[in-house]
Amino acid sequence: MHDQLVDVLDRLDATLAQSKDFVAEGALDPTAIMARKIRNRLDYPLDLAVVAIAGGTGSGKSSLFNAVLGSDRAEVGGLRPTTSRALASLPTNRRREILGYVESLGDVDTTTHDVLPWLTLIDLPDTDSVEVDHRLVVSNLLPKVDAVVWMVDIEKYRDRSLHHQFLRPLRNYEAQFVFVINQIDRVPQAEIPALVADFRDALVEDGYRSPDIHTIAAGPILSSPQGIDGLVRALSNRADGLAVDRMLADLDAAVADLHGLLGDPTLDFETQWQTALEEAITMAAEGEIVAGSRVLAAFFLNIADGQSGTGAEESIAVAAHAGETLGQAHRDALEQFPPHIAREGRRRFGRSSGTDTASADRQTWLRSRIDELTASRIRPFLHGRGVARANLAGLAVDVAALRPNAE
Repeated sequence: MHDQLVDVLDRLDATLAQSKDFVAEGALDPTAIMARKIRNRLDYPLDLAVVAIAGGTGSGKSSLFNAVLGSDRAEVGGLRPTTSRALASLPTNRRREILGYVESLGDVDTTTHDVLPWLTLIDLPDTDSVEVDHRLVVSNLLPKVDAVVWMVDIEKYRDRSLHHQFLRPLRNYEAQFVFVINQIDRVPQAEIPALVADFRDALVEDGYRSPDIHTIAAGPILSSPQGIDGLVRALSNRADGLAVDRMLADLDAAVADLHGLLGDPTLDFETQWQTALEEAITMAAEGEIVAGSRVLAAFFLNIADGQSGTGAEESIAVAAHAGETLGQAHRDALEQFPPHIAREGRRRFGRSSGTDTASADRQTWLRSRIDELTASRIRPFLHGRGVARANLAGLAVDVAALRPNAE
């Protein structure tokens, strides 16, 4: 799997290089950063899951951290915020294997545990902290971990800031999320199913299809923690695949973003161009240079709307000079093929009537000249974008093939 992911990343890098002329400046930066993040994670064991606990003030993150690891390393208290820095606990016997990655995450304190050799667990600051720096720590770390345990309590599981700032924007990463309702020791047992159902409804409203929800009591005052073993078991069953699943979710997002950036794949440029070109040339032949120029300008502005980057800029430039281009080409055509009237007979008052025998040659030349000065400047961008889109389609197939259930 490691080598296959490297191959996919190499193809992604090549597609990014091919796409740079067809998108706005800086638009590819997030995807390039994501690719570097995946490469960084590939340097460390994929069977050692890096899992973060995230949630709002008082949700019980630190209590869960301590309950899972059987320790009291994470500070627990009622102050807001209690957790000011992220705290990562690494398995003692594999500390050296994963320490470099944890250190690359940024502002993270570290400790060790001897409980779960497959797990590096991170206690994050509060998502609703009054300290902006603490919320930035959370936003910075979430994209870099393999999975997230989202903690809510029995009172604030519908907290607006949690759902709108974090859960809703991250719904495409549902496979990497486990949701936990804490403090169930404070409600009658009979009310717990209704709590779970209501929380599930809130997550479905956020765009989650089948959220994995657990109920626990991480730090009850008069009894031992409840539900911890089931939560750990759920994470353990998926531990080997969490890192890879996260990478594949990132790659899916990258492919989707690039599809959007590369513009409309259904554009039939040549057919639409021939229609516009014939209309403009017909108008020019009738002396309607301004009207023909407007047809050309409208066509290339429409092409620009479906592109970004250098391709869009070139299309706009062509549109801006459409009048000058058509006018000069028409004058050149008249010089190349001056009107020649063939005598066909006499009309009243002695005037002759006839046909301009040079007209067909003039229009053929004009058609070729206008195409050369306008459409030929745009075709290389459309062709390059088409190649990039074809490679992107192949990349999407490669990513799908890496999934365990792919046929």
